[in-house]
Amino acid sequence: MSRFLKLLSLCLAALLLAAPAAFGEELRGYSKQLKPHYQYVQMGTYPYEADGTKRPVLWQILSVDGHEALLFCDIILDVHQVILCDSKKDSENRNFRRLTDYTQSDLYAWMNSEMLSTLFGDDPMVRALVETHNGVMYPLTDEQMLTPAYGYSAGRYGEYPERRCKATPYAKSIKMYPDWGQKLYVYDSYGTSPYWVIGFKSKTEANIMMQLCGYDGHLSWGVYTRTGVGVRPALTLDLNMCTVTGGSGTVEDPFVFTFTGDRYADLLP
Repeated sequence: MSRFLKLLSLCLAALLLAAPAAFGEELRGYSKQLKPHYQYVQMGTYPYEADGTKRPVLWQILSVDGHEALLFCDIILDVHQVILCDSKKDSENRNFRRLTDYTQSDLYAWMNSEMLSTLFGDDPMVRALVETHNGVMYPLTDEQMLTPAYGYSAGRYGEYPERRCKATPYAKSIKMYPDWGQKLYVYDSYGTSPYWVIGFKSKTEANIMMQLCGYDGHLSWGVYTRTGVGVRPALTLDLNMCTVTGGSGTVEDPFVFTFTGDRYADLLP
């Protein structure tokens, strides 16, 4: 194939990628004008019931940028400390290691090993996930949680319903350390819980806290060893590596993707 034809084929492929994904729906991120404001994807399975029974996991599409889509789980899946500490005394005395970057945390290691494996198992769709600086799966960052383009207010303090999140019965049942660790906090009036966000207190604050989104949607802080904060993962999906094979993108009928590999690699010059 000539270089011209290869380039033409690549352009056609790009047009196909931008074309409606399925059933007349085009993949998109948050839209203030359209309803529903978000499209949804069903991908992976994770313990949902208190007894550990798994269910498919639902993700919001926050944004689509070129061939990458940012997905955010629509529910808190689990509970984990930022830094593992099974001693109440050590936790109270702040006797645990400090961080200069999220990737040094036990939460980072766990989300990108045990949690990732539990979620996807041997599903080839895991190969369509993009590894970022914060891992393949990660909490959203402080900056992302303040991004209006994702449907979030730029305000930190106060009540922000769009950032509130409920948890699965499984997540609410976890008590990391029976002797002292509390379960996931649940605010009765909303039924919502806090979840970790990537952001750190300044070193003048002794470097012992990571950011979290509170039960009412405000952005606050929690000591690394807190056991009552949930994990609500995000991930980046490479749309070149998969295709929509079902669904219409609603909560009731979410998109379903199938891994296809890099569909356009053989078209590159």
